[in-house]
Amino acid sequence: MYTDGGLDYRTTYWNFKLAHISTFIARDLDILIAARSATSQSICNPAERCMSLLYLALQNISLKRNRMGANFELSVKPGTTFKKLRDLSVKELNIKTALQESGTNIILTKA
Repeated sequence: MYTDGGLDYRTTYWNFKLAHISTFIARDLDILIAARSATSQSICNPAERCMSLLYLALQNISLKRNRMGANFELSVKPGTTFKKLRDLSVKELNIKTALQESGTNIILTKA
């Protein structure tokens, strides 16, 4: 069973868990899997449904990149989205090169 995590179907709520435990017992099932996908009816969108599975796989994982020079780190800090970083890299080509070099040896660590 997939749910988008709406108010009635949030898999972390006890009423949801108890309802599905009783369904499991009443129907004499061997297995019952309830997964929460992306919010706002996006379970209908196959691309977003795949992304929710990717997010499950990446839980408690952090990415570590190499540090850039101090001046680059300060100028990139306001870039909180990829769009802002792309716009910044168009304005200053050195930042684009520094970003590319800092991401060459990305390390996955278990958080």
